[in-house]
Amino acid sequence: MKRYTKTHEWIMEEQEGGPYLVGITQTALDMLGDVVYFEPSVEPDVVIGATQEVMVVESVKAASDIYAPVGGAVREFNQAVIDDPSSITADTWLFKLEVANPFAFELLSEEEET
Repeated sequence: MKRYTKTHEWIMEEQEGGPYLVGITQTALDMLGDVVYFEPSVEPDVVIGATQEVMVVESVKAASDIYAPVGGAVREFNQAVIDDPSSITADTWLFKLEVANPFAFELLSEEEET
């Protein structure tokens, strides 16, 4: 099940026991318009805190930061999306996090996010 942040990121368990996938919502994509660029702001395997910037996204309308919904270790970035930013959808993961307990933090349900 996906959980959401107020800044329009989502997180969900890739498989039982993790890692967790993180992406951005359709609302974020609608606000951005045509996405032209993604760039990681941290290196893989760096431990980050909740709400820390992990990536930058640029579109024809704006540039924005993408934040970690929860703290953890960034394990991998989705190279396919970095190589082809226009392929992003609301179901595309951007990076993987390894976390102990992601839902100990205050996150929103799908109904609350919209």
